[in-house]
Amino acid sequence: MAAVLTADRAHAMVDQLANLRRVANLPDGIDIRQPAGSLPVAEHLQEHVFQIPWFKHYRPAAIEAYAAAVRKVVRCYRELLAGDTGVKRDSGERGLTRRRQ
Repeated sequence: MAAVLTADRAHAMVDQLANLRRVANLPDGIDIRQPAGSLPVAEHLQEHVFQIPWFKHYRPAAIEAYAAAVRKVVRCYRELLAGDTGVKRDSGERGLTRRRQ
């Protein structure tokens, strides 16, 4: 005879599976952080892209000032590249956790 899955048992199973996926419930000694160099594309993405800020409120003067700065960089990119030595500097990291060493 097949076992009947009640709603209570189904909820208990879902809760149990959810707890296993939570970082807080990992066994002791498990380190899920990625070591430096293990995600080369993601680690160097900030060298190739920039983020436009979110303008929560419509403030035309602030938006225009930002747009003018971007236009100036686009207009003068050759001058800016002339001083680029090609040496990669630490341009910051974005992440929720610190990297393993």
